[in-house]
Amino acid sequence: AITRMPTGEIFLQGLGVATAPHTILWSSSPATGFSYLGSDTSDATGAVQFSDGTANAATKRFYKVTFP
Repeated sequence: AITRMPTGEIFLQGLGVATAPHTILWSSSPATGFSYLGSDTSDATGAVQFSDGTANAATKRFYKVTFP
């Protein structure tokens, strides 16, 4: 799920591999490649959550979550 918060940041939620590190990448266009945004370790159910505070002024962003 991708949710824009009232503050303008983007809150990402996904399901990955349980208790494992996941890398979050972003791009303004999937054709231009993705850049590192951050990482998160999923919980025991595999839930991954990440907040993109740099998206406040962005009109469009694409996200990718990778493992490992």
